[in-house]
Amino acid sequence: MACDVMGKTGWLPGITPLNSGFHIAGEIKYVFAHAGTNYHLHEQVAGIEEDKIIFVDAINCDQRAVFGELVANYLLQHRRARAIVTNGFVRDADVLIKENFPIWCIGATPIGCHRVDEPISDGIAQLVDERKKVYENSLFICDDSGVSQITEDWLHDDFKRRIDFIEAQEEVWHYCVNILKWSTYETVCLQRYLEMPSVIPEAMLDRLRIFSQKG
Repeated sequence: MACDVMGKTGWLPGITPLNSGFHIAGEIKYVFAHAGTNYHLHEQVAGIEEDKIIFVDAINCDQRAVFGELVANYLLQHRRARAIVTNGFVRDADVLIKENFPIWCIGATPIGCHRVDEPISDGIAQLVDERKKVYENSLFICDDSGVSQITEDWLHDDFKRRIDFIEAQEEVWHYCVNILKWSTYETVCLQRYLEMPSVIPEAMLDRLRIFSQKG
């Protein structure tokens, strides 16, 4: 729904839930691993602030797991992170699944990163600074569909109003399809309910009339 409000944008492609059934939203804390080592990741998460969604940016880590059970347990249990999201791989998938940890990633692998204090080049440092600006001060919404990012420029009152509008509209759509047995074409594309308001419960239409938008 958030992606609809933002003009079908904001989805982080390729990132899927390791465990299903979660719906978690929260502020993002950006950390990274690079060059096939997670040494600096361990350094960054030591004492990391609580109540954040941790985004682990896997930079040039190929198909090596950027973290496993130990880091996940530390962040989720000891630092009370809301969830962990990474655009890289994880290891110890059996334990992470058994513990039902709220983790989103691109996959699992038995091959982890090295623990080498690899120097951070100027190019990587610049990239990290740029990507940190993209993610921090934003929100992630994480569920079974994947991960959506609400960037700082969307965090205003109008965003909430647009969400409320979509919810009101979808309530009408479900009524048209499931109760009135209209086709999705008649409902979504033609919006016949705007021409025949008497067939829709007044309370649903009242919610819709609050908004100036029509779809």
